[in-house]
Amino acid sequence: MGTYYRDAQHLYEIYGYFMERVLSDDKIGPKMAKAGIIIRFIYTDPESEITIDLKNPPTQPGLAGSYYLGPCDLKEDVWSKQAADFSHSFWHGLENPVAAVTRGKVKQGGKITAMMKLLPVVKPAFQMFPVILKEMGYENLILKKRQENRPMPRHSPSPLLAPQVHPSVFVAEGARIYGDVVIGEGSSVWFNAVIRGDEAKIVVGKCTNIQDNAVIHSDQGAETRIGDEVTIGHGAVIRGCRIGTNVMVGMNATVMSHAEIGDGSVVGANAFVPYHAKFPPHSLILGMPAKRVRGLREDEIGTNRIATEVYAELVQRYRDRTIVAFTKA
Repeated sequence: MGTYYRDAQHLYEIYGYFMERVLSDDKIGPKMAKAGIIIRFIYTDPESEITIDLKNPPTQPGLAGSYYLGPCDLKEDVWSKQAADFSHSFWHGLENPVAAVTRGKVKQGGKITAMMKLLPVVKPAFQMFPVILKEMGYENLILKKRQENRPMPRHSPSPLLAPQVHPSVFVAEGARIYGDVVIGEGSSVWFNAVIRGDEAKIVVGKCTNIQDNAVIHSDQGAETRIGDEVTIGHGAVIRGCRIGTNVMVGMNATVMSHAEIGDGSVVGANAFVPYHAKFPPHSLILGMPAKRVRGLREDEIGTNRIATEVYAELVQRYRDRTIVAFTKA
């Protein structure tokens, strides 16, 4: 059994009242309803589960959605599994959910991106949770935001975290490169791309192009490693993962922490590669969440290399000033 809840009934008593307050709140409730999903929370220590239905018409009057304490027959769109103690700490605003998923404290499945629609209600709910505990007479369960509860910085102020960029690398105007970042020979970083190695190391190989508005960020305890001759498309987000050589990551695709993309693969535009997903070499990876649709033919794999050659030529044209910016007369 965990620290805060005697048994499942104790958890249901507190979370049931919490759900009532959240779903009946005239500001939080309507924002939750906009998510239009069914989400199931599965808890351990004690074993319990709560389902919130924001898709179907509410069954309880005065609420923006329905909630069910214990198992129910609804098919969830997304699920989240965690220890009840973690959930209790989370609703006090003391946990980093992204770090928790990365470290395996929280497991999730289904339409993960749909859960993002609930982000606007999280902070107001943080403020409400301690209030409802006090109202219920459980002041002893209210957690204080002590110094020791705060996440420790991943790096001390020293040593200095400074990028190591090969002299041949082309860095376009507006690009930002900070922290523990290594970029190999012949690579390019295009307009307004951001590469931020402040939580762990980022390594970008040779002859790789990071296109406009892409974001590459390490994660706590998860380095980002990108191989040689890789194309990271416009607006892609790469976080704490490993991408092999000769890979194409399409525009606006997202690759999350601890994911691995095998050599010679293609991640399609707008794909969402979830935490810990692993794909073998020469995979065509599509969808949200992303799945391996099929293997790639040799000619398709060759197209990846053509993209890196095109960008190498573009770099030369920018350096030769045969491509220039608009300037107002």
